[in-house]
Amino acid sequence: MKLLIIDDEQETVNMLERIFSLEGYTVTGTTQPHDALRLMGTELFDLILTDIQMPEMNGFELLRELKKLNPRAGAILMSECSSLSELIEYLSPGAAGYFIKPFTDLDLLIETMNEVKNQVVN
Repeated sequence: MKLLIIDDEQETVNMLERIFSLEGYTVTGTTQPHDALRLMGTELFDLILTDIQMPEMNGFELLRELKKLNPRAGAILMSECSSLSELIEYLSPGAAGYFIKPFTDLDLLIETMNEVKNQVVN
């Protein structure tokens, strides 16, 4: 399964690339939303893990554009926001899950990504 990770913090991208590579995913990460769009245009990723709050383009806009390129891609959003209304809003654009940064339970993130992967496969 090909996983595309987008976060404006390189440290977060690097950490998630290492974690999901060890889980058997083929991982590509970027800190630039426009690079993510270019990457999705050249190869189809099965899964998307994207930050919401980025200076160049927010994660909602990015996810909508990425889903146009591959509507079947599963997606999980992540952000530092934590209010209930924001959580509900974040799940509306086609994401299967949402995680609050900093991550307190990486096992849960991995488990959720594996569940989304299973949905994409079926």
